[in-house]
Order: sequence, then C-alpha cells, then structure tokens
Amino acid sequence: MGLIGLGVTYFAVAAITINFSLYHGGVALVWVATAVLVAHLVNRPRSYWPKAALVCAVLGAAATTMFGLGFKAAVPFALINVVEAVGAAALLRRLHPGQSRFESLREIAIFIGVAGVVMPAVCGLSAGMVIHWLMDGSFFWETGAISSPDTPWVP
Repeated sequence: MGLIGLGVTYFAVAAITINFSLYHGGVALVWVATAVLVAHLVNRPRSYWPKAALVCAVLGAAATTMFGLGFKAAVPFALINVVEAVGAAALLRRLHPGQSRFESLREIAIFIGVAGVVMPAVCGLSAGMVIHWLMDGSFFWETGAISSPDTPWVP
C-alpha cells in the first residue's frame, strides 16, 4: 500500500471511529486509525515515515473537522495521534528489530506493552489535556489531581 492507499484507509478508519466511538458526543474513546499507521510504518524505512505521518496528520485533522469536534480540535488531536503511531513504531523497531510476526510470547508482550499500554497512556494524557483546554476546564481540577468539592470521585 502506497501513500494514497494509506491516506484513504486512515481517513476511512478515522471517520468510522469518530462515528462509532464518541463519548457523549465528544472525544473518541479509541483511535483505531493509529493501528493503520503503526502497521504501515513498522516495516518501512525511517526515511519514509515523515511522508506517511504528514498524510495521516492532514487526513486525521480533516476527519476530526468534518465528523468530530471541529477544526479547533483537529490539529492537536491529529498531532497527538500521529505521535502515538510514530512513537509506537519506533519503540517496536527498537525493542524487536526485524520483522515481527508474533511468533513468540516476547514479541506479543512487546507489542501489547508498547501499542496497548505505553503509547496510549502517554498520548491519552496529552489528549486529556487538550480536551480540557478545548472545553475551558481545568485539567487538574477535572482529573482530581487537586481536590475539589465539585469533584465527586475525590473523597
């Protein structure tokens, strides 16, 4: 699949994700399009990655603008989503050089750790900060990092 195929696939998956996983009409609970970009990058030369990342950032922003939270949210979320995918691909290549075919428990554990825990946690925190900024909320009050009488989950 070339850049055009990647772009079409990324946009379609992003649009479908937005339409089916929005939480109360706001942010998508999962961003399945990241998996498309990770899979595309992980076995390609790093010199190719910036072109693929740019294509996906632009089309991810277009999907968010058209179907999601609008233009104001599109740019930061597009950057976060692409950083998550590029970071995951880079960590996967570093921790398991060569082609990965899930032929060992080590490969599976590395994949789950990187693509399912580390990068989503890092980028999810960034996305949380962006959504609070967009909604004019205080990140610290809303997450309970600072106790508030209006925050029901803080004792």
